[in-house]
Amino acid sequence: MADEASIFGKKVIFLNPHSVLDEVIHILAASEFEVYTTTDQAKLARYLKKNRNCLVFVNIDEGDNEQLWRTWIASLRKDIPVDGPGFGVLTMLPDNEKREAYLMNLGVDCGFITLKQGTKQAAETLVNMLEANEARGRRRFV
Repeated sequence: MADEASIFGKKVIFLNPHSVLDEVIHILAASEFEVYTTTDQAKLARYLKKNRNCLVFVNIDEGDNEQLWRTWIASLRKDIPVDGPGFGVLTMLPDNEKREAYLMNLGVDCGFITLKQGTKQAAETLVNMLEANEARGRRRFV
C-alpha cells in the first residue's frame, strides 16, 4: 500500500558514516527516525531499487576518488524513477565547487552537509533536513 509507506516515514541510511556521526545517529534514533548505516554501496544500490522510500546520506570523504560518489548517485538517479530515494551528501571539508556539483548538477535533494561544526550542530542540521523530507512517521510497533 503506497499510503502506508508515507504514514510510517522513510528509512534514513548513512553510507560510510563518519565517526563524528556515531553520537548523531543515536540522537536521530532517539528522535524517532528509522536510522541505518552501511558500508556496502553495491548492496545498498540493490536495496534502493526495491525499497524507494529512503533518504541516503553519502560520506563523500570515504575512499580516494570522490568522483566515484558522483557517478554512483547519478547512476542510481537514472536507474530509479523520480519517486525514488532522496540523496544527501556529508563531508568534513567545505568545498563550494563540490557543493555546486552535487546540488545543482546532480540534483541532490537532501543537502550538502558539512559536519565540521560539531555533534550538536550536525544533529540539528540533520533533524531539520529529515523533518523537511518527512522522514519521521508513526511507529509500527510499540
